[in-house]
Amino acid sequence: MIKIECDMKKIRSIHSIYVEEFLFPKYFSLYKTQSEQIKDYLNNLLGNKDEVILEHLKGLCVDTDLEQIICKEKYIRGKIFGKTMKDKQSYKDLKKIWDMILDYEGFNRGISKGAKYSVSWNRHLFVEMTNIKVCPYCNRNYITSYVEDDKDNRIHTTASIDHYYPKAIYPILQLNVFNMIPSCTVCNSYTKGIKDLKHLNPYFDKGSISFKMKLNSVESLYSSNCNICIVAGNDKKSRVSVEVFKLNKIYETHNSILNEIKEKVMDYENFKENYYEKLLGEIDIGIDNIYKNWFDFLFKEEKDEPLVKLKKDIYNQIIG
Repeated sequence: MIKIECDMKKIRSIHSIYVEEFLFPKYFSLYKTQSEQIKDYLNNLLGNKDEVILEHLKGLCVDTDLEQIICKEKYIRGKIFGKTMKDKQSYKDLKKIWDMILDYEGFNRGISKGAKYSVSWNRHLFVEMTNIKVCPYCNRNYITSYVEDDKDNRIHTTASIDHYYPKAIYPILQLNVFNMIPSCTVCNSYTKGIKDLKHLNPYFDKGSISFKMKLNSVESLYSSNCNICIVAGNDKKSRVSVEVFKLNKIYETHNSILNEIKEKVMDYENFKENYYEKLLGEIDIGIDNIYKNWFDFLFKEEKDEPLVKLKKDIYNQIIG
């Protein structure tokens, strides 16, 4: 897993303005149409004074302690609704209210900047600001953005948004910036889906997941057909991540990369700068430049290019 390191202070600031300008006014119009029981629930959770409601709405969207938000909402829900919340329809009704208040789908579609608003903010801009170009879960697929050539100059992205706490189960966290993980469609939709399993969260957890070449003996290092295995550390979240995102399975398709790196390391160790002379004749480009060209992935960031972590781990295993 790749840790997401970005200017989260700036993201939280912009997101807070978005809450104030777009969600806060909407909240009051929705509140007026609700039953007395729903109003009681919202008052207990968010308060009944404007400044308090705004502060709590922002908290739902930018606070870091997601578990605390869940526990508080669950307690108040039980207090107000009691046994009635065991009814599936009651839960669906409450989820529908959070979908209307927080409106992730509106954030996903994007809202253009207008004279009335001070910020332009949506899912695509959020992904760009996380400063990550490849999926943090698998490091296999790009999640970059592009600009649509139209009159609005809209930004689009190839990224999906994984909700660490699935929004189908925890609708109150659907717009929290620490619950929205830019990821590839494979990891978000095809491997994880709506599983509520506590894997690594790229905003908070570094974890311990590494790639290894399966070696049964010294001789197997020289085999023309080696396989990748993925090793999770002792922490539970790392093991869950390997399982949830099926990393051992999806990386079976990249065994050829492993063999390519192994052959490069062996060639380099045997010939060093003479390897270029064998291929190109007399050439003077320097041993350092040869090394950087031959093993260029060692000088790249894992967040910027797919499979860089795999290549680095295998390289370090071979030379180690």
